[in-house]
Amino acid sequence: MASRFSSVCIAGCVLALMSASCRSSAPEKKEQPTEAIAPKAGTPLTVEWSQDDLENHASRVGYGSAPKSIVARGKDGALLFTPQTPQDHLATNFIPLPAYAGDRSLDLSVQAQSPGGETCAAHLQDQGYNILTSVPCTAAGEQHMTVKVPRTVTSVRVYFISGTRAPIHLPVHMRLSEQR
Repeated sequence: MASRFSSVCIAGCVLALMSASCRSSAPEKKEQPTEAIAPKAGTPLTVEWSQDDLENHASRVGYGSAPKSIVARGKDGALLFTPQTPQDHLATNFIPLPAYAGDRSLDLSVQAQSPGGETCAAHLQDQGYNILTSVPCTAAGEQHMTVKVPRTVTSVRVYFISGTRAPIHLPVHMRLSEQR
């Protein structure tokens, strides 16, 4: 009886130690930038992205031989999106829109340090992958577009695509603001 008790006790102690060891040796979660801070009830949404956010946290969807290389820094330090296929794209995470019963609009503002190229546009897309609006980033400076959002839209994202595979200089800053 004593040997059964000690083996159960030993097994329990080993399990407890393994569990504690796994918790303490787990890799630390990398802190992600907060793309969207959940607004308080009744507060409109505002989201901002920097080039670093795009470089480190946007989804790179590539169908060519080196999909991770479709976004890289150029010699001048600018962030470039260089697609290998016409379907390659770069997209932010979907941002949930706060519940709201009234009419609302979303304003997408894009700040380009240098002209992005003839195909540069930041597309605002809903959860059904429908384009709500597009903001050109073909010239230096700030550009923006405002679009009325149907009540059926529950989340949005910003994405970049170049059907001609021409390289795009990505914006240095983007801001999405909800207007009610």
